[in-house]
Amino acid sequence: MSGPGRSRMDSSQESRVDSVEGGITVPDAGPRRIPMTRPARWTAVCVALLGCFSLLGCAKKLHSEARLLQPGDSWTYKVSVTSRSLKNGNPVSQNFTRTATLLEAKLDGKDVLLMTWTEKSADRSFAFVRTGNRYLRQDQGTREIIILAERGEDNELVTLSKPIVHCFGRYERGKSQEYDLAFSNGATRTGSEVVVGNEVVECKLGKFDAWKVHESGSGKLKDGKPYTFEATLWVAPQFGVNLKEVVTHKIDNDLMVEATMILESTNVE
Repeated sequence: MSGPGRSRMDSSQESRVDSVEGGITVPDAGPRRIPMTRPARWTAVCVALLGCFSLLGCAKKLHSEARLLQPGDSWTYKVSVTSRSLKNGNPVSQNFTRTATLLEAKLDGKDVLLMTWTEKSADRSFAFVRTGNRYLRQDQGTREIIILAERGEDNELVTLSKPIVHCFGRYERGKSQEYDLAFSNGATRTGSEVVVGNEVVECKLGKFDAWKVHESGSGKLKDGKPYTFEATLWVAPQFGVNLKEVVTHKIDNDLMVEATMILESTNVE
């Protein structure tokens, strides 16, 4: 499932934006930050959804079984985002890094895994540091990775109407799932994903034969604004995460946001 809706865009003085997937609130960098344009704010919204190649050459073999995640696992992605209004306005592009680290935690008194992430941008016109958390459980038998809940910097715990598979335990062509979710903050998300085959993907870590997954769907933000999305994911199960994601969101029939995440480094071997 593609990585962490809602958004409130009233003025340049607004102090926070929210993610689409699950509606996690992501505050901005504070009063000293240069006010973002409207497309830039929507970019921040969709990248939290994000909430990670076809080349010739020697690629590392295709793995089918998901890795058993371990506390301390860490992954860093390069993120590139372009947003534009469908009615007016020029495209706005941003680049930043996203580092996710896995920790031990408890949720409702039960042992779970906590994936905490930090996004950083060094762009002077759009400098920020923001964080988020996602509560996960991995079935030790099937190795499926399940999303249980999320929490943003406002400390609001957003729960799902039912758990959803974030990563399959075993990948094969044709494997699929459908979901229809309601979040505790009022947001919704309905969609489906299917493994369509495999492709060789290249990143800083090398070339990998990865599973290619198509996902699409629709939903509404916490404030009721509708959105649709399409995503292509390239999954290397041996890393426990996606190698690459390309996600497009159309929000309120007005804004188009295209985001790409590519894995740059990891301590997972």
